[in-house]
Amino acid sequence: MNCCASVSPPVLLRVGPSRRAVGWSQPPLVPTTPTTPGPFYPMIRPMDRDSDLTRLKGHRKRAQGQVIDLVGRVLNARGEPVTGARIEFWQSNALGRYDHPSDPSPAPLDPDFQGYADQPRDRRGQEVRETLSAGVRRIEMDRRRFLARSTLVVAAVSRELQLSARASQSRQWQPDGAGVLARIGVLTPDFDPVPESEMSAMAPKGVSIHGSRVFRDRSQTPAAFTDPRHIDAAAERFADLRPHAVVLAYSGSSYVLGADADAATQARLQERTRGIPVVLTSQAGTDALHALGAKRVALIHPPWFSQEVIDQGKAYFAARGFQVVRSTRVLPVRSFTEVGPAEVFEWVRENAPREADAVVIGGNGMRAIGAIRELEVALRRPVLTANQVSFWAALRIAKVRVDISNYGRIFDRS
Repeated sequence: MNCCASVSPPVLLRVGPSRRAVGWSQPPLVPTTPTTPGPFYPMIRPMDRDSDLTRLKGHRKRAQGQVIDLVGRVLNARGEPVTGARIEFWQSNALGRYDHPSDPSPAPLDPDFQGYADQPRDRRGQEVRETLSAGVRRIEMDRRRFLARSTLVVAAVSRELQLSARASQSRQWQPDGAGVLARIGVLTPDFDPVPESEMSAMAPKGVSIHGSRVFRDRSQTPAAFTDPRHIDAAAERFADLRPHAVVLAYSGSSYVLGADADAATQARLQERTRGIPVVLTSQAGTDALHALGAKRVALIHPPWFSQEVIDQGKAYFAARGFQVVRSTRVLPVRSFTEVGPAEVFEWVRENAPREADAVVIGGNGMRAIGAIRELEVALRRPVLTANQVSFWAALRIAKVRVDISNYGRIFDRS
């Protein structure tokens, strides 16, 4: 296992195996030379940044590989704890792969591997020293791949001086749209402005939305949207961007093709994205309903959905095991257009049956998230919309755990 450190200004990072496992030695106190952080410093850091790299919150499985413990201290040349120190660890997984778009390794990512830790700091130098000495840091090592590409542990130590802290407090950086927590890709029809804009409205700071538009011949059935001649090329464009997930923002194709076809569509598109997970809206809707414990649902669709597609939507959710107590559309019937939140609110409030455990507003092209909060208050039950559940599912894949309020109870279920 390799270990390297990036330190500025020069201090000593003493790191070694846990003294409980191996005898503790005292090397000479030689300051570590300042260097550029690397390799593959995380572009997007996980929300879970604690000292156990082998376990992610909410995951039952531990990361692959052999678990070892490291402990360490940050000292100056006199052997004194360094005040204001911050320690970051990032590491390749057991197969030698970093979660970084520039890593050329063909090895797969480990969905249960944290890969990054940010050690808490303390101005007195006590918290850093005690935490690293008494705590354990779990890091992966796979001996089978050690000769081919050893697992690399990188440590960066920085010292935040009062001068830089004062300078930082005097500057107010404005939001710049950087996806430091997650990037979400969206496959959407070329004429539809709604999916990206709704997801951007719900997105917390640090989550960015990126669209790829797909040709949609509106003279054909909704199934044509997933025609490989058009959508596959749009999906391939996400491969180099490497978002955490790609949303197929078009529920109508799942309705027409049926629930059994979702897996094949998803697998084909994930081949095109080179393994980036693809979220299907209708599938995300069923996952959200299960998360909420809903069994009886009311489906309400855009006013441009045909009766045939409405019936197919009912059949889709019935095939997924739900009792559909009503499946209808907003009236009056019209061609594709913007629908305001007031109209959505009034129509759904008046037409949602009381026996429904949850209301599902289908159709990614109907703007509906603006009415969710008021509808849940008025109906006293969960309200799901197409772009809301798609975004929820994408955040789960990206392991982003942040508070999202005013857009539905589903965001309380991570």
